[in-house]
Formats: sequence, structure tokens, C-alpha cells
Amino acid sequence: MRRIVGASVFVVAALAAQAGAQTFTAVWEASSGLFPESSPCPAFVRTNSAVPEQPVLSATELTLSTSEVAEDMFYMQDLTLSPDPLVVEARVRFISGTGTPTRGPAAIALTTAADTGVLFFIGNDEIFLTTTGDTRGDEAELDTNVAHTYRVTVTGTGAVSVSVDGTPTLTGSTYVDEAAFGATRRVLWGEGSKDAFGTHAWAFVRHNGSQCVGGTTTTLPGGTTTTTTLPGGTTTTTLIGGTTTTTTVGGSTTTTTLPTCAGAPGTIENVQCLLDALITRVSAEDLGKLQAKLLKTLNKANTRLAAATAACAAGDARKADKQLKKVDKLLGKFARKLSSRSAQKQVEATLRESLITDGNAARAAVTELRGALDCQAAG
Repeated sequence: MRRIVGASVFVVAALAAQAGAQTFTAVWEASSGLFPESSPCPAFVRTNSAVPEQPVLSATELTLSTSEVAEDMFYMQDLTLSPDPLVVEARVRFISGTGTPTRGPAAIALTTAADTGVLFFIGNDEIFLTTTGDTRGDEAELDTNVAHTYRVTVTGTGAVSVSVDGTPTLTGSTYVDEAAFGATRRVLWGEGSKDAFGTHAWAFVRHNGSQCVGGTTTTLPGGTTTTTTLPGGTTTTTLIGGTTTTTTVGGSTTTTTLPTCAGAPGTIENVQCLLDALITRVSAEDLGKLQAKLLKTLNKANTRLAAATAACAAGDARKADKQLKKVDKLLGKFARKLSSRSAQKQVEATLRESLITDGNAARAAVTELRGALDCQAAG
């Protein structure tokens, strides 16, 4: 059923109450200055197979962009709580993109039980839910190029509703589809469909399905100790060198040491340092059977980086860039391995997220290097 969402809609009291005050236990906001994977408590796991696109963070929005259907760029977080209802709220501005009748360029995907959930999509002037048979369900026309706050609510009985800026707009229900949802309860947002691509900007994402529990301590090679005080515990982390910044989120102060390395940003020395530190860390962590696979991928990236260094020293910028592109793809593969179902079963979530963050930092440095590459032959 397609409806047009206008500026003035009569809302009955019962539905309006549903969009009332809500306590969110997991919150990320672009205004914090942190990427979702660096969100203090709890962090989101990023998957990015887009080349060379990377998420772009401004003071008000995080822009995600894919340019072809084979690319993905999304964030994911396991659900550790079982609230009734489960509520996910996000402020999103659609910019461009294309999809299919059952997939859109921007998505909020919920897996509420094994192989069970619902998909909510934002497209060009339309929003819609999926339903039984993984087909298009309830839909509405809307000016999606303007930022709206979307709230997706799922009750314990599987009833689904979506409100737009507080106005109840779509209804549906969860359904079973192994390929669409997978076995792990989770929330996913961004662009993760093989049938869609596009660009969209996210101001915030918050939900009541996860929270930090207790305190953890992680030690990485070198660096400065940072302390994060949040509901549920204190986290102390030693990171790879860097500059300390302090951010206040929801009344709690978060101090973060951003990874830096020897060599100015945009240099091969900087990328080599970050990659070496990542290899050192993966070698030291308890990652079970996954450790050997991750190290194999990182060592291949190191070999490609050495080839890029040699080509650049010889003045062959084209060959150097070709090798750096392979480094970028391998680091993307590293993140995908850590985001896989197998990794979720073998490695504790906080450790996986931290490793993905370090890998993404190295990948971002490769992108910066490719944009500033200056190869001159000696002699």
C-alpha cells in the first residue's frame, strides 16, 4: 500500500504514544566527532568493500557512498539485550542511488531472532518495508532528500512499525529468511545489498538492543593509555601512539588516542608503520583459527606495499598505485573476515571491533597515500 506522507497528518493518540520517550542504550552521533567504529560504548563494526570510497565524517553527518551493486558500506552491531519493543532510530538524508523493488540504497536491517527480522529501506522519494517471501511490503512516498528521523519499532510478537519525524507511517511484521537475516541477532545500517547502491548521510543512529557491560582492558603496541568512563564500566586501552582528544557523549567523558605512526600522513612510511603495528597486534592476540587467516591477508598486503615502495623509488607512479590498490583491497578483506559469522563465533566482539578499527585506519592511510603519491626516480 503506497501513501504520501504530507506535512499535516492526523495521528491517533495510541500511535503517537508509541513514538514517545525512549531510553536508548546504544547511541552514535556524528556531532561526537567519532566514526561509529570508534563510538565509545558500544562500538559498531564497519564493513566497506567500496574502492576507493570511504565514509566521510563532518560536524553533522556521516556520508556513506557506494557506486556499484557489488560494493557494500555499512555498520553492524550485535544485539545483547532483548527489549520489548526493540526500537531503532536514525536521522538520514538520502542523496542519490538506485535499487530494486525489494532493496533500496539506504537500509536499517534488524535480525531479531535466528534467520528472522525485517528490512527498512530509504530510496529516491520513497520508503518501504520488506515482508514474507522477502518481497516489498508497506510503502510510502516521501521527500527523502530532506533529512528525516526514522523510528523502526519491533514488538516481541513481531509487529513492525515505522514513524517519520514522529508520524506513524508504515506497518508490517518480521518474517523468516535465512539469506536476508542470518543467525545472529543484530542491527545493520548503511548500504549492504548486492542489488542496490547510492549515497546517503546519517546524523545519528541509536537503539535499545545493546549496551556496555563491565570494564575491559586492551593493550596494543606502544602508545598512550586512554580511559573511557561509560555506563556499565570503565575501559582502559593502550593504542598505537597518537594524539589524545576528549569527547563528551551523553554526559560521560570519553578520552581517545587516535592511531598515528612514523612518517607524515600520505607517505609510504606512515602506511608501513600502521601495517607493521597491525601485524604485530594480530600476532599477539588470541584469535584462534582466525589468526592464521588474518596474518596471511596482512602479509600479502605487506608484500604489495613493498612492491609499491620499490616501484615508487623507481619513479613508476602508475605501478606503485596499482600495488597500493591491492593493499587497499586486502585490508578490506581483513575487515570482512573479522565481520564474518565465523569470526563472530570465535572472537569477542570488543576485540573484533578494535581490530577492524585499526585495519580501517591503515586502509584510510592507503587512500590518503594514493591521493598524494609523488614518485621520483633517484639519480
